[in-house]
Amino acid sequence: MSWCALLNAALFGSGLGIIWTCLCRIKVMTAKSTLASVRYSIALLATAGLVLVLTATVRPGWLHAALVLLAVAVLCVQAATSRLWRRSVPESFSRPMPLDSMFFETVPGGKKHDAQ
Repeated sequence: MSWCALLNAALFGSGLGIIWTCLCRIKVMTAKSTLASVRYSIALLATAGLVLVLTATVRPGWLHAALVLLAVAVLCVQAATSRLWRRSVPESFSRPMPLDSMFFETVPGGKKHDAQ
């Protein structure tokens, strides 16, 4: 398989993956529950995914424009969701902490003991 064929397969698969994940998000977003900047940036990212698929299948000359569009779309998503990261990692992205580490961090003078 040539590098060109591998690149086209990667563009096609990535584009389909981006479209699918964006459609899953768009399905649950409403004007009442989701900021306009988030809705528009997800829609732009889905459009960039479609352009990647078209680039891989029928318009190979669009490669540079498709990559620029993808970079701009990712930047828009990052900017629109940056307010979630203002203070710390969003709670839905956090791993649950073990009970003992939560307990000892909140007790004044608490000390962790190694279980050996």
